[in-house]
Amino acid sequence: LSINVRTMKAIRVKDQEDIERAESFFTDAVLLDAFDPEKYGGTGLTFDWNIIGHISKRIFLAGGINPDNVAAAIGLGVYGIDVCSGIEAKPGKKDHRKMRKLFENIQRLRG
Repeated sequence: LSINVRTMKAIRVKDQEDIERAESFFTDAVLLDAFDPEKYGGTGLTFDWNIIGHISKRIFLAGGINPDNVAAAIGLGVYGIDVCSGIEAKPGKKDHRKMRKLFENIQRLRG
């Protein structure tokens, strides 16, 4: 029996050491999110994306992505983005205008 399974590891990033650690996991991809000592995701926080550098795995970027910074996030060459609080009007309530603007900005990048 052969099963083709892809795996991803979420990593809360504080510094360059966390980025380097991403290579050590036996996964196909990593999701890089901002570190928060109390919460896992949905914080609206970003980390210094300039420390990402080159990782041989597919990178999904999370943490504070919104319509205003989505171009910079995608410009890093990431495989995908994870968007949550950056398009919310309030916690748990998506803002349709922010969602539309985010996708318009992504479309603009695609030409």
